[in-house]
Amino acid sequence: MVKMESYIFLVSILCLLVVKVHCRCYKLEESQNQYLTYESSGIDFTESSNFQLSFKTTKANSLLYYSESEYRDDDAPLDYEGLYIYEGILHYFIFNPTIYGGGFSRGAHVKTDKEVNNGTWITVEFFRNKEGLVPGAFSDSNPITMNQTGIIINGDKFAFDGTIDKMDVADQKLYVGGHSELAVRIDKQGKLGGFDGYIDMFKDLKSNTELDPMEPGKLFESKECDRNSPLPLA
Repeated sequence: MVKMESYIFLVSILCLLVVKVHCRCYKLEESQNQYLTYESSGIDFTESSNFQLSFKTTKANSLLYYSESEYRDDDAPLDYEGLYIYEGILHYFIFNPTIYGGGFSRGAHVKTDKEVNNGTWITVEFFRNKEGLVPGAFSDSNPITMNQTGIIINGDKFAFDGTIDKMDVADQKLYVGGHSELAVRIDKQGKLGGFDGYIDMFKDLKSNTELDPMEPGKLFESKECDRNSPLPLA
């Protein structure tokens, strides 16, 4: 009897530790315009970035992540980036306007061929200016190292090769789940909308740190996630 009670106590402690460190789960409802906000202080993502996000949704058009710079004194267009689902397909869009404006951007737009609104857990890695190997100029050439911007999902990489100019996003907030006002900045036609589903992990891979949302995002913490089913790796 003592051994069984000790075993139950040990398992309970381990579960608490797992929930605290690895199993932060949030349920967001689009009808309530709910989203999570994260501080970016201490996160170095001006020159480059590398994030990981786990989510579950059945919504075909939805904003997953968004960050932007401040407006300048001359009201020039701001820098912004977003990870979103459009018609079930995952996209990563970066808008980095030139100093001349006019709609020209030094950003990127990468999309996958994976439908992610299937109601199962999806873990995606999205990155900007991360070093990666690309094929050489000739068939017998060795791979070369080059900065890439893109998405890794289910082990498949979708990337733009080349360096993107740094973004003026230092000390700006990061939004996960988005909301209608942010979504319309990505899609001017207003088809995206907010997020409806579950968020289980948002991680800065450059520092290997799982991020905690600010208030009131913590109010959306949920116990409805199936924590016994491991999330698929990116």
